[in-house]
Order: sequence, then structure tokens, then C-alpha cells
Amino acid sequence: MDTRNAPGPQGGPALVAGSTRTFPVAGICGVPPTAKAVTVNIAVINPTTLGHLTLYPAGGILPLASTINFRSGIIRGNNAIVTLGTGGQVSVFNGMGTGSTDFVLDVSGWFE
Repeated sequence: MDTRNAPGPQGGPALVAGSTRTFPVAGICGVPPTAKAVTVNIAVINPTTLGHLTLYPAGGILPLASTINFRSGIIRGNNAIVTLGTGGQVSVFNGMGTGSTDFVLDVSGWFE
């Protein structure tokens, strides 16, 4: 998933402050439909201000801990293991106060 790409299920637009976006994972790009969790690399690109992204199982409750903290003017990456939620999806919450950010979410492995 790369929000800098054209709008669509795996592309843009940038994620606006305070919003959540859900991405399908299971059954896409080589991840089997039977996957229960994934390992990911997430990189924040061109944030307009400081903030955090939280990656969590779709359909679940937003966790209190962030997956990645960032500030404007830098590219920051982090690794995580995330359980897949509803329909094999993950959600990303943008914890910025204002503005928006792009990010790349790269699935590097899965667990069945």
C-alpha cells in the first residue's frame, strides 16, 4: 500500500489527521486468504507536522500505543506484527492534530 499512488484500495489519497483507513491484506499480493497476521514495514513520508500512525486489526478497538511516531521534514520507518481483522484487513489511524501524511505499508511476511 502506498498512499502516494493513484486513489484505490492500495493507493491514495494521503491520510488526513484524525482519520482511519482500512486496507485489504489477506488474499492480495501473495498473502494467502488464510493468513491470520502479517509482518509489515511502515514508512511515513512527507508529514505536514508531528504525529503518529497506529496500525491495528480492522474492526477492532484503536489501541492506545502508536505503531510509529514522526515529525515533519523526516522519513521514518518502523516494523510491526499485526493481527488481521475483519475480512483479512488492517486499519491505519492518523494521530496528527492537523494536516495529513503519506505512508507506505509493505507486508513482508505472514502467519497462518
